[in-house]
Amino acid sequence: MDLGPISPVNSLVPNLPVTATSPQLRVNTRELGFGTYQIGLRVRDDSGNFSTTSASALVVIKRGETAVAVLRSPPVAFLKFPFLVSGAESFGRGDIPILSYNWQLVDEAGTVVRFQTKSPWVAIGGPQMNPNDPLPRDLKPGKYLLSLIVQDDTPIPSKPDEQPLLIVPREKPGRRPIALAQGLMDGNAVNEMPRGAKFDLDGSDSVKSATGAELVRYIWTWLPYRTTTLEHTPWLQVSVTSPRFRPEWELGEGLHRFRLVVVDAKEITSAPSDIVVRVNPN
Repeated sequence: MDLGPISPVNSLVPNLPVTATSPQLRVNTRELGFGTYQIGLRVRDDSGNFSTTSASALVVIKRGETAVAVLRSPPVAFLKFPFLVSGAESFGRGDIPILSYNWQLVDEAGTVVRFQTKSPWVAIGGPQMNPNDPLPRDLKPGKYLLSLIVQDDTPIPSKPDEQPLLIVPREKPGRRPIALAQGLMDGNAVNEMPRGAKFDLDGSDSVKSATGAELVRYIWTWLPYRTTTLEHTPWLQVSVTSPRFRPEWELGEGLHRFRLVVVDAKEITSAPSDIVVRVNPN
């Protein structure tokens, strides 16, 4: 039986409802931690009436037999400005650590740049300061496809995780505002910090749309990360009017992911911008 088109959902966040116009929903399980989830469904008719009962199903997400690459990159980056991409949420088979991160960047002409790192965090873009620098620099405006393959100490690498990337001139905004998230500690950008450290979530580099409407809300969501079980994974969301926000959340050791969406005075929302922060033991 044909149920019609499928609504793709790149991020289904526990405890936050999702509304779709299609009876089928496609969920990216890379966005969720390991464990058991209960997914519920209610329907609404064209008069605005909700169903009096709901249906639910249990979904179990388990580790696979090979390493899994999890790529985080801003969907939009600015010409001549470096930006951070992350593979920190990737994981090996069982508890095997990741030994190498293999990146690939392809432009619209099919030109491929490949590079390998030991670190899960890489800053690409920006000016070419060192001729021996293997990382992609001086990127041209346009569409790119960024992919990541990770390798643990087993002979089979992960499947690639891919994400489209758009490079735009900062002075030519689009129809939607652009969210740019970063973590700050003592005023400096950070992706690792000791447990208990005070830090800020900052969206000051976010950009207004071509309408010129001011940014009026910064919505931060503390998202699940794949290095823990469901019982220990928090989900919180806060909406603030200032671009900089100091959370009072107690972060445990491990990886934490934060997502920023900005909203302007015309109620136009941006695409999400994610950052990944590792909290180390003191």
